Amino acid sequence: NSRIQDLVYNFTNSPLNIHFYGCSWTYGNAVEQKQSFPHIVGKLFNSKIKTSIYNYGLGGAGIEYMVHKLLQTNIGKSDFIVMCVPSISRRRLFTDNGDAYTSQRHDVNIFNDYDNYYNFCFNYKLVNTLYPNKVLWTTWGKHKDGATSLVPDDKVQLRFDCIDYGTDNLHPGVKSHLKFGQQIYNWLSGNLRNN
Repeated sequence: NSRIQDLVYNFTNSPLNIHFYGCSWTYGNAVEQKQSFPHIVGKLFNSKIKTSIYNYGLGGAGIEYMVHKLLQTNIGKSDFIVMCVPSISRRRLFTDNGDAYTSQRHDVNIFNDYDNYYNFCFNYKLVNTLYPNKVLWTTWGKHKDGATSLVPDDKVQLRFDCIDYGTDNLHPGVKSHLKFGQQIYNWLSGNLRNN
């Protein structure tokens, strides 16, 4: 099911549009759409200014999918972008038969950490060049299974910590989304006032 257009915060000609890109954590796997952090950010902003929310999260997505989706989106002057980067080792690859799959960190025979870091930095620089002063970079934070994004601290403003877990006992839960949504709202509010 698509959550690109928020159930509530999807106005025509909003003075502010916020676009979220990421993986299943951004999509809100294991929580209801109204409990996901993009929706929470919309709720907080709409108490002050009419804001539309777009959630491009997709399970298994990596930075390449996120940038691909972003480049297909019409980003306007009053729009803002939130990139929630999953593991930088997550890449979209193809078998010799042409079947697509998502690589993970254990695919060390394909890419090493230097390859993954370069790929991340290339996409990071591309997005910041195309959309200066419009991007909030976030990534995974603490997780009970030790899942890590490997994104360097100097490349992100916020980390999404799991303080509880959703119905699948793997993805961030309601409290985690609520806390992260508040952190994003606080960061964006401060930076929108300064721009």
